[in-house]
Amino acid sequence: MDIRQIRYFTEVAVSRSFKAAAARLNISQSSLSRRVADLERSLSMPLLVRHPHGISLTRGGQLFLERSSAILRELDSMQAEVSGRTAPPAGVVTVGSSETVSRVLLAPLAAAFQRPPESVRLRFVEGAQYVLLEGLDAGRIDVALMTTPEPVANCRMEVLLEDQVYLISRKQERPRRKTLPIGQLDGTPLVIFPRPSTNRDLIERRARESGIALQCKYAVTSSSVQIEFVRLGLANCILPYFAVADHIAKYALAATPIKGLLLSQTLVWRNDRRQTAIVAEVAEAIRTIFRRRKSQAPKKRHAQA
Repeated sequence: MDIRQIRYFTEVAVSRSFKAAAARLNISQSSLSRRVADLERSLSMPLLVRHPHGISLTRGGQLFLERSSAILRELDSMQAEVSGRTAPPAGVVTVGSSETVSRVLLAPLAAAFQRPPESVRLRFVEGAQYVLLEGLDAGRIDVALMTTPEPVANCRMEVLLEDQVYLISRKQERPRRKTLPIGQLDGTPLVIFPRPSTNRDLIERRARESGIALQCKYAVTSSSVQIEFVRLGLANCILPYFAVADHIAKYALAATPIKGLLLSQTLVWRNDRRQTAIVAEVAEAIRTIFRRRKSQAPKKRHAQA
């Protein structure tokens, strides 16, 4: 066993693909496969299970990946120290989230790990669900918070909170009904998320079930920009209350609950990889943030909506 074999194995294990790993390492796929096979023979145990769509790790492979990753981090740190370069930070956890939920998650999560000693350093990745899933699959993201994700093989999903969804309009244009069936949105001009979007898919599916097609006048990625469209009277939007709470009084907006329309805030991580202690610590901090939101949300929503 040598350090090159360890590096090669780690790249394959993180990429879950010999083809992708070979491209990053700039070697042939056949050469990479031989190197990993040599490593498995030297250990007298299989580390990978090869299948037509990529690879998965055996139990021994998962344990070996954890140890090899630690060895490579230590080696990089030693090389950086000797050469005078800045060493890569230890204890880094990468958290993924959508733009909408980032505003209620990222700052509180960062604040939770400001206490000394700073044993955990956070990196954040924001993006659509497919971006976050690709990051989880490739090992670039350790844990993600997604809104109403579809079930995915090899991912564990834990619903932390279900948010009521509202029609956001200018106060003078607020619907007369206190709760609005989605069928009543027929003909209402809307600004909503562009595809692909699980939020949009869910809302449009519910609309079709009610026999209508939503009138998407504009498609905008940012919820804050959607609110600006509403403020200027260009369209209404459909968002969970936390996304607009700060703007309701400021912009004289109205939030009308859409009957039976809920979005779940769901914690997602790979279930075929053992969580490290620091990733588990970050996941628990996210749960705490949403437990706090869950205990505070009802009074706030009823008072302001």
